Amino acid sequence: MNAVTVKNKYPLPHIDILFDQLGGATVFSKIDLRSGYHQIKVREEDIPKTAFSTRYGLYEYLVMSFGLTNAPAFFMYLMNSVFMNELDKFVVVFIDDILVYSKNEKEHEEHLRIVLSRLREHKLYAKFSKCAFWLKEVAFLGHILSAKGVAVDPNKVEDVLNWKQPQTVTQIRSFLGLAGYYRRFIKDFSKIAKPMTALTQKNAKFAWSPKCEEAFGTLKKLLTSAPILAQPDITKPFDVYCDASGSGLGCVLMQEGRVIAYASCQLRKYEVNYPTHDLELLAVVYALKKWRHYLLGNTCHVYIDHKSLKYIFTQPELNMRQRRWLELIKDYDLEVHYHPGKANVVADALSHLVTQAEEQVKFIHSNLRRAQSRQKSYSDKRRRPLTFEDDDHVYLRVSPMKGVHRFGVKGKLAPRYVGPFKITEQCGPVAYRLELPPHLAAVHDVFHVSQLKKCLRVPEEVIDTSQIQIQPDLTYQEQPIKILDQKQRATRRRTINFYKVQWSNHSEEEATWEQEEFLRTKYPGFLPSTSN
Repeated sequence: MNAVTVKNKYPLPHIDILFDQLGGATVFSKIDLRSGYHQIKVREEDIPKTAFSTRYGLYEYLVMSFGLTNAPAFFMYLMNSVFMNELDKFVVVFIDDILVYSKNEKEHEEHLRIVLSRLREHKLYAKFSKCAFWLKEVAFLGHILSAKGVAVDPNKVEDVLNWKQPQTVTQIRSFLGLAGYYRRFIKDFSKIAKPMTALTQKNAKFAWSPKCEEAFGTLKKLLTSAPILAQPDITKPFDVYCDASGSGLGCVLMQEGRVIAYASCQLRKYEVNYPTHDLELLAVVYALKKWRHYLLGNTCHVYIDHKSLKYIFTQPELNMRQRRWLELIKDYDLEVHYHPGKANVVADALSHLVTQAEEQVKFIHSNLRRAQSRQKSYSDKRRRPLTFEDDDHVYLRVSPMKGVHRFGVKGKLAPRYVGPFKITEQCGPVAYRLELPPHLAAVHDVFHVSQLKKCLRVPEEVIDTSQIQIQPDLTYQEQPIKILDQKQRATRRRTINFYKVQWSNHSEEEATWEQEEFLRTKYPGFLPSTSN
């Protein structure tokens, strides 16, 4: 069922972004819904689509089942709709997990009353054993949230700490994937894990070395001592530390001496030629753009290791690039301070990380170009351009809607075409206008080339449009017309009747076996009535 379901593109929120709104919160409550998906009913006409067979009979889901491809996205949409007025104020929602946060206990009491009333109003039920109220520190989405900030949940990393030495490449990937969820808490995570990552590369020989053992132990140790990242408070000034090197920029956002976020980027080709003064100024501009949702409208102190930037606002002569950047900087309430390079260790390290990875990036680009060239040469040899001329005759593809189920096996019926129709003109490189008969006036007469087939005058591939009713969406309904044969299949509990049915617009060779129950339900009156 998931394979034929149109995917729901409703976005799921990023966990890191959800935590940004918790600044200043001191009281927390966590609510977990009881079997969340099962609280949503399936639309009446879609219930038969969820049918599944067991040895006790055929069953259908009346509520949304776990495992459906669109279940998380639809449930996220439902929860956002329920708490639309409370989101980003005192409620965080991630699928079926609800977090209520407040600055003090008095506010929290009112917030809890509002949230619980919303759940009662929409008949959503929580599992009390998984709920926790009036907490100073709460475990939520694999993190520990408190007034101090965000930390790693020790219970979640317990599996990592108890992980035995990997014996296969698959086990290494599993370990790195689990530990990598908390990589933003570990400085130089990629550098530490490099010996283990090398074993996961293609055609790499698996050989557990002392370096791998050291990296394995170091990651475990760092997870137990991961730092707490502070939550931003927009009512207080921010500190931004910036640095630039010959190949990258590095910035750190801090508040009251605590790190809030890190950022770094690689220089573009034309930026490599900038003088040092302009590179340092570019790092400031990059930081302001990166964290403008924090800094715009708030006071911030920018620390750089280039003394001349302190006087950027009073310099009499500026080039066009500097003037453009200065216009952007003037939108912010900031003060520039000189910070010696030796003291600016964190941002300096970030700016030089790009240099260390430059060779790997070049190697990746080379492999991508080589793979692209190989794929292009392979495709060009086998691609046949599909073009038509004016006055050519083509068949138009249509989609039958019969809904026949054949025990999980696809039908043998080939795609059908209507026509032929005459091409009147070409509309762009991949579209053509057709001369349609009057009974297809409701259908738009311009079609993509993929919907057309050159007329080769093969009668058995063509459906006469006068015998079927074409819908505006180019579909038609097939009907059973004749019973060719009958058989029975005995199970432990009952006997099932099957009929070999010939369908409209198809020959007897294309007949299919269908269950009696399906035919009586879908096409009442087709089978003769039976006396009880």
